[in-house]
Amino acid sequence: MNVAYSERNISKIKKLTRFNFLYQSIKFVLKKLLFQEKKIIKKISVFPVIQSKEQLCDVVNRISWGLPNNCEIAIQVTPELSTLNIQNLETPVTQKKYNTASNHISLYSKKNKEYSDALLAHQFNIKKFIRLFFKLHKTEIIDPHYFSATESMVWQYLYYSTFSEEKKEEYSLLSKRNYSQMQQINAGKEKAYCFVTGPSFDQYKQFHFEKNSFKIICNSIVKNTDFLDYIEKPDLLVFADPVFHYSPCLYSATFREYMIKTVEKYNCFVATNIESIPLLLYHYPQLENKIIGIKKGKKYPIHFPMPENLYVKSTHNILTLFMLPIASALCNEIAVLGADGRKPDEKYFWKHSSSAQLDELMQTAFDTHPSFFRDRDYADYYSEHCAYLEKLITFGEKHGKKYYSLTESHIPAFAKRLKQL
Repeated sequence: MNVAYSERNISKIKKLTRFNFLYQSIKFVLKKLLFQEKKIIKKISVFPVIQSKEQLCDVVNRISWGLPNNCEIAIQVTPELSTLNIQNLETPVTQKKYNTASNHISLYSKKNKEYSDALLAHQFNIKKFIRLFFKLHKTEIIDPHYFSATESMVWQYLYYSTFSEEKKEEYSLLSKRNYSQMQQINAGKEKAYCFVTGPSFDQYKQFHFEKNSFKIICNSIVKNTDFLDYIEKPDLLVFADPVFHYSPCLYSATFREYMIKTVEKYNCFVATNIESIPLLLYHYPQLENKIIGIKKGKKYPIHFPMPENLYVKSTHNILTLFMLPIASALCNEIAVLGADGRKPDEKYFWKHSSSAQLDELMQTAFDTHPSFFRDRDYADYYSEHCAYLEKLITFGEKHGKKYYSLTESHIPAFAKRLKQL
């Protein structure tokens, strides 16, 4: 059965969660003790030795997407593989080709004895990790079979660590400037619409959306040009998923193609996490005047972002992470379309509208990042989402905001805030 829809092994997921928590905790403590928290990464080594051409093609293409320049990368391979031309390597069938300009990547048949700022483990092995205990602070796991989102998040976040604090501040200032411009353009709008991708999204033609309103879309809604034309134009596109938006897989690459077309056609802004800004601007420099990077953290309080305080509380859902906080920062009345929620017998996160999802490319995401789907307790994820959504909306209501769903929903917070036609 498909890894995304197979029966959840909750016991195994909990064991892996505990182990990964231990690993991440050790990394955190060692970084603190060794004063490595803001270490700029310039030299990277990949281990253990890559034994097959197929494996090498996969690792090189992932690296070429997620670490496209600004660092030197040494990959240890067998003598037979060391003579291969990286740029001529075949691309995995589930991924888009990114290794066309990979001069910063080198292949070694002998152990690389040079100092490395970071170590990338393409195969997880507990014995080798024990031997590397005092180097765990600079180790990242890029094994797609390891655990949950660990591998996929490397490609979304690690490139940011190759830049100086001064350069990071430039990205922050750029984001604040663009957010301020978006705020000025949309000043005076009382109502915001948040469009998400549940099956009821397809009911959009039953509604009239006020022209003088702030319209936020997310994720693969960008493929639905009929909808985008119907609402006349989106004002903001938000996305932040490591697999569906920041991966070399064909689903993610195709999403980004639609994303660029949407920004260019409708002149809308784009908001995502601040750490992904350098990566997006490397691949898509035309986003410079439209892109907004927002800081997020679990320790942050619930907050509606403004240019001078451009941060949000970290969550695992795009609606609670960016859409509702930004809508609440700019408007007083917020309507949501397409937030259906999840039925108890569903075997995935929840159902999506096919008109707002790249269904034909979903398998490329499953195959490229299997642990992301294998290690998810969908019911637990949904329970946390529902609880936090109620908390977020209640916070907004205490500050004079109004929220309602335009369509029926299984989510309790929206079920009791349904606005009938």
